[in-house]
Amino acid sequence: MFTGLVEQTGQLLRIDPQNTGRRLAIRTSLADDPTGIAIGDSLAVNGICLTVVALGGGIVEVEAGPETLSRTTMGEWHKGRLLNLERAMRADGRWGGHFVSGHIDGMGRISALTAGGLQTTLGVVLPESLLCCVVDKGSIALDGVSLTVSAIRGSTVEVAMIPHTRENTVFRVLRVGERVNVETDMLGKYIVQYLSHRKGLS
Repeated sequence: MFTGLVEQTGQLLRIDPQNTGRRLAIRTSLADDPTGIAIGDSLAVNGICLTVVALGGGIVEVEAGPETLSRTTMGEWHKGRLLNLERAMRADGRWGGHFVSGHIDGMGRISALTAGGLQTTLGVVLPESLLCCVVDKGSIALDGVSLTVSAIRGSTVEVAMIPHTRENTVFRVLRVGERVNVETDMLGKYIVQYLSHRKGLS
């Protein structure tokens, strides 16, 4: 479980194909923190919950299977790309952001990036299948960043970022037209599923 509060950005050093999946090597200082991460731990990488399979020397390695590649932007990643990183939340820690599982629902495409004053407004076009779980002033995770929905205009969801968020996440380098990983609000998904099931029984 994660919070959507990115700890740092790492740099993708290597992509190794493995059968139908991939193994990624990411440069990050988290790799040299023996009290903060270990082999077998979960690590959110651009919002994707992945398992640490090796670490040390400033490098963390994770693996992903075909399901992850088909549902996320990982297939578009290249060497040198910046990635949002967040370790799994400790049960005795303070919970900021919102409940983020690291299980990506789909992808959205950035349609607008408008900077003004103390905020940047980001517009993301979502597939219709995800819009039912997004509400105005609700929570959404984009590339693993916990954000608040400021407006919904048709298929476009808008969020507002303060300078700190943009400068300390991959959003400082993303541009209009690029795709992002989307995880809708966990509670909203369960409510939609419950109501859909009830409707099917009636």
